[in-house]
Amino acid sequence: MTGHRAAQPDPAWRPVLRRRGLIVTFISEDGTQSKDFDFGSLPGNDGIRRDFAIAFEDATGVLGTSKRLRGASALWQSARHACCWLAESRPGMQGLAGLSAADARLLALSCRVPSGPGPLHSLKTLLRCSPVVSDEARQAFTRVRHPKTNTARQPYSAEEMRRITAVARGMVRRARTRLKTHWAMVDDYRAGRFDHLPRADPSRSLAEVLDHCAREGDVPRSASGARAYVTRRVAEAAGGCHLQTFLHLNPGEGWAFGVLLAGLTGLNLSTLDSLAAPHRHASSPDEPGIVFVNASKPRRGKRSVMTVPVTALRPELRPLGGQNRRAAVANTSLTTAYGVFMLLLELTEPARALTGTQRAFIYYSAQPDYVEQKLFGYGISSTASGVNARRRWMAPWLTGDAEHDGLLLGISMDRLRKTYLEQVRKPTSHTPATLARYLSRMDPVRNEGFQI
Repeated sequence: MTGHRAAQPDPAWRPVLRRRGLIVTFISEDGTQSKDFDFGSLPGNDGIRRDFAIAFEDATGVLGTSKRLRGASALWQSARHACCWLAESRPGMQGLAGLSAADARLLALSCRVPSGPGPLHSLKTLLRCSPVVSDEARQAFTRVRHPKTNTARQPYSAEEMRRITAVARGMVRRARTRLKTHWAMVDDYRAGRFDHLPRADPSRSLAEVLDHCAREGDVPRSASGARAYVTRRVAEAAGGCHLQTFLHLNPGEGWAFGVLLAGLTGLNLSTLDSLAAPHRHASSPDEPGIVFVNASKPRRGKRSVMTVPVTALRPELRPLGGQNRRAAVANTSLTTAYGVFMLLLELTEPARALTGTQRAFIYYSAQPDYVEQKLFGYGISSTASGVNARRRWMAPWLTGDAEHDGLLLGISMDRLRKTYLEQVRKPTSHTPATLARYLSRMDPVRNEGFQI
């Protein structure tokens, strides 16, 4: 036997305190993600909020079940749903110890949403981790079964896919034009090309403010912390727009990149959400681009870490023309996974330099939601699940036609993934058996009888 006896920690050692009052700090298992969740911002009684904070701390701890930020966010959202329901239906309740079996059943029934059980499973985790909830209440909550739908969500048709990707590419192109235009303005300002203009000139003022935003991550401010006069003048000239969005993606544009990558790679939303920016090139400049990116799909267990190829068009599908032109077109086209991924990295690189993150998806969040209380958000924004947010993001492409608008407002990452699987018929970060199960539930595949 080799080695030496493991050293014990100092007797005075204690684990790092993650809960400070009603604020709980979440740290992912790999140590790359951290976030403070403020349970004090939830509605209702302080006792209930404290009980949920304690349960959340246990569920996201070393022995807990939630290891990733998105899972922790789902727990927080389920606690928010429960606090809202209890504040409205049981205003006199002082803590979760007073949750009766009847209350638990009604709370479980309130979780039902049209698309499924909603926050039911996350809330069940919190109740199980709470030391004050009675066994009778836990059992009553667990016994509630929401009816399952026997019909699986189907892949998109070719026409639906064309309309969805056309809108997503339009959003990405508009973001690319805006960001490159204003970053060129910053470069010109730093090169002294605005020095001949008066300081009060609108173009020079805008370039000055954007240069400050690019360096500091915030607009110029006075000693008191208020926005400087030049900032107010530029903001008024810009129609009240958030100046940071002139240099960084907004949540909707980050979501549009996710829509394109989901349809072009077949990756899950959770995998795209944590996709890393570092990559390894596997092609020469005059060949169709190929890069390898490290990704993670936690529910695969020991096989969660994987290397994903992100490629351009295959040689036989490249446009006609000279060899160099063909490679350039394929490598920059928004119809290829490589073109979309490399443009995403290009547009988000300044934000990564400011924040120090290695995430591929990062955006400026001018109006953080309940979960993302920060100026820069990572991954694909949780607001993307809301119809109102999508209506704002896609307003220029909505026509008023119920069928057309319903398709765009109801874009599903799961259906995009299934559309990709229907097209390629190859396992994508899952086993052949899982692929066969997916295909067996797709109407187009069943009708043709392929691989069934």
